[in-house]
Formats: sequence, C-alpha cells, structure tokens
Amino acid sequence: MGFFAKQSVLILFSLMHFALEARQCPDYSDTPTAELLGYLDDRDERTRSTAAYFLGFRYQQPQALNVRPPFYDPKKIAPVTVQVPTNVVPKLFATIQKDSELSVRLAALTALENMSFRTNAIPLVTQCLTNSMRLVRLRSCEILIKYCDTRGEQWPSIIITTLADCLSPTGSPDELYLAVYSVGCLETKGKPLIPFLEKLRTHPSNRIRISAIEALGKITKSL
Repeated sequence: MGFFAKQSVLILFSLMHFALEARQCPDYSDTPTAELLGYLDDRDERTRSTAAYFLGFRYQQPQALNVRPPFYDPKKIAPVTVQVPTNVVPKLFATIQKDSELSVRLAALTALENMSFRTNAIPLVTQCLTNSMRLVRLRSCEILIKYCDTRGEQWPSIIITTLADCLSPTGSPDELYLAVYSVGCLETKGKPLIPFLEKLRTHPSNRIRISAIEALGKITKSL
C-alpha cells in the first residue's frame, strides 16, 4: 500500500472520529431511535455528534467494515428494522445544514453515508456539496465518488466545481489535503483539475506536494 492509499485510510478515520477522539462519550447502543433523534437537538456538542454516529451504526449495512468507537456495544443495540424510519434521514440532513459545530455535521453526514444501504440518502448528500462548511463539502465529495464508483454510476458534475473551489494553495492544509485526495479518486475524470494540482507541486507542505504528485499520477495513468 502506497503513501496515498495509507493516508486515505487515515483521512476517513479522523473524520469519523472527529467528535469522539479523546472524549468520554455516552453509550447509546440500546437507546431507542426516537430518543437519539431528540439528542440531535441537545445543547451539548458531544451528545449530538454521538447520537448521529449511533444512528448511522444502527442502520448501516450489516457486513459493512466500518470503524466503530470503543464504547459501541453490538450486544446491547436495539433491534433494527429493515427500513429506516421516515423521520431519520430528514432530521440528519437538517443537522448537517444547520448545526453550529463541524463535528456534529460530519457525524450526521457519516450517518447518511452508512444508511445509503437501506435508504436513498445520496440525493441529500449531493445537496451537501453546497454546505456552508468546506470540510462538509469535501467529505460529501468523497462519499459520492466512492458511492458512484462502486455502483458504476455517473457522479454529479458539481463535484469538479466543489473540489476546484477547495484547491487554493493558501487554504487550510487539512482541507487542501482532503481535496487533493478526492481529486485523485476521480482518476481520468479529474483531468479538468490538473492545473490546480500542478500549482500544488511547489506547495510549502511536503505532505501536500507528495499528495498532489500522486493524484496527478493517478489521473494521467488513466488517460
């Protein structure tokens, strides 16, 4: 596994546990879904983000290989119905759009991704490409690229515009790194973004330079 592939794993891990790292979070394994939805309006950021994560774990694909928090107890989890209750997805989407904390928005977005096995949440993830928070937009790009590639579907063209807006050399290094990673995942379809990657070959950050070079390699190799 090369540098680029290893770092993609680290990106996903860090985003999924953005709100959970170094915190003692409650165990909502056996908490009813209706109660978890109520926790999404709690005053405490930790409570809201943890509730969102547990909703995603509850309705994810049974065979999914997702990293779970150490306090998650599958033996205690409440029974899961085949269908996601109709009020769950809209509530999570509203959280992604309006919550004041980035960690909560990312947790809710990850929950939507996990639920795509049981319900069509992808159109809402597409709407997240215009979210007011850049990391939410970038995480949405990552989800859509992976989802569409897995199913052989055409991903939304707005992904190119979204990524281009996040490839400024003066942007946040972490956000820029995730943007470069997502561009590499596009392979041939990332060709319009080659000029942006070329500028990053001389970026002050060694991590950004290496990632840009590897992304360029993935694009040009596929041409």
